[in-house]
Amino acid sequence: MGFHAVSHSEFTTSDPVNKAVLGLSIVRLFLFLCIFLVNLNQSIHEFLEAKKKKKYINPRLFTFVSITIYPFTRLFMIGVFFYDKTIDNGSITVAVSIWGTLFQYLEWTFICVFWSTLLYTYFIKKDIILKNTRRVWIGASVITVVLFIWTIVQTILNFYLLDAMNASYGPGQIVIVVGIGGFYLVNGIILARAIKKNGSKIPMLEESFNRIKKMAAVLLVMVVGVFLVFIIQVPVLGLEDYDTANYAFYLVQCLLEFTQLSVVMYSLGGDSFKTYFRFGRAGNTNSSKFSANSGNSSSNAEKTFEINLNEIAGDKHYNLNNTASTNSLQTITPTQSTSNLNTSLTISHSHINFNNDSTQNLSISVSIDQNNDSNV
Repeated sequence: MGFHAVSHSEFTTSDPVNKAVLGLSIVRLFLFLCIFLVNLNQSIHEFLEAKKKKKYINPRLFTFVSITIYPFTRLFMIGVFFYDKTIDNGSITVAVSIWGTLFQYLEWTFICVFWSTLLYTYFIKKDIILKNTRRVWIGASVITVVLFIWTIVQTILNFYLLDAMNASYGPGQIVIVVGIGGFYLVNGIILARAIKKNGSKIPMLEESFNRIKKMAAVLLVMVVGVFLVFIIQVPVLGLEDYDTANYAFYLVQCLLEFTQLSVVMYSLGGDSFKTYFRFGRAGNTNSSKFSANSGNSSSNAEKTFEINLNEIAGDKHYNLNNTASTNSLQTITPTQSTSNLNTSLTISHSHINFNNDSTQNLSISVSIDQNNDSNV
C-alpha cells in the first residue's frame, strides 16, 4: 500500500480516437468556462444579497455556490486530463472528478431545498411551514455530511487502495443518486398531501410543484443513465482500464452532466437563461404576490400579501404590517418583540389571485399577536 497516481503518454492506442477525445475535451473546457463565469456572477449576486439581509443560510446561495464550484473542478479536471491522459481510476483526473461530482450532487440537494421551502411557505398554517422546512434542512444536512465523507474516502482509496475503489465506487454512486432521488420523492409526497389537504388549486403553487416534479424526472433519467453506463461498461462488456471503448461512455457522461446543469440553471433563472448572459441576477423577479378579497358584497377592500422568494432560508415567521389597503409579509426573527394581545382573524370564502390569474376559494385563518409588531 502506497501512494500511486496512474498516467499515460496517450489517451488511447488509436490516433483517430485520440483526436476525437482531444476535440471533445476542448469543447467541454469552453462550455465549462462559460458556465463557471455566469454562475460565479450569480454567486456574487446571491452573496451580496445574503450579506445585505444577513441571511447566509440560504438554499439559493448554496445552490449557486455549488453550481459554480462544480464547473471549476471540471475545468481543473480537464487540465489534469491533458497532462496524465487517462480517465482510469487511480489517476489524478479521477480524484478531481470525484470532488466535482460532490458539488454536482450538492447542487441537486440544495435546489430541492429551495423549491421545497418555497412551496411550503404558501401554506398558511405555521406548523406545516416550520415542521416540513425543518425536515428538509435536516435531510439536506445529512446528505451533505454523507457526501463529504464518501468523497474523502474515495479520494484516499483512489491513490492507496485502488481495488477497493474499483469495487465500491460504481455501486456507491448508484446508491447516492437513488438516495437524492428519494429525497425528492419524500418531499414530493409530503407536498402533494399538503396541497390536497389544504384544497389548493392555486395556479402559481401548482406551477412550482410541477417544476420540482420535472426536475425529479430529470434526476430519474440521470439515475437510469448512470446505472446503465455502469452495468454496460463493467458487468456486460467487462471493460478494463485504458480500454478505448471507455471513451464512448465518457461522451455519454458529458451529455448527462450538461443536461443536468442546464435544468438547474434554467430553474433558478425563473425558467429563462437570459439573465445569466446579461450578467444580472437570475430569477430577480422573486416576489410572489396574491390578493385576498373578503367576498362581502358591501366591501371592496383588498389585502395584498407578498413573499420574497429569495429570503426563504429555513424556519420562518412573517410580520404583517397594516397599511390603508395593503398588508405586506416580511420576515422577522424569533427574537423580535412579541405581543401582549392575541387576536384571531378569519377570512372565509376568500378569493386568491396569483398574478391576476384565475381565482380559487380558500379559507384563511390568521393569528395576530398585536403590539408594535404583528406575527402571522
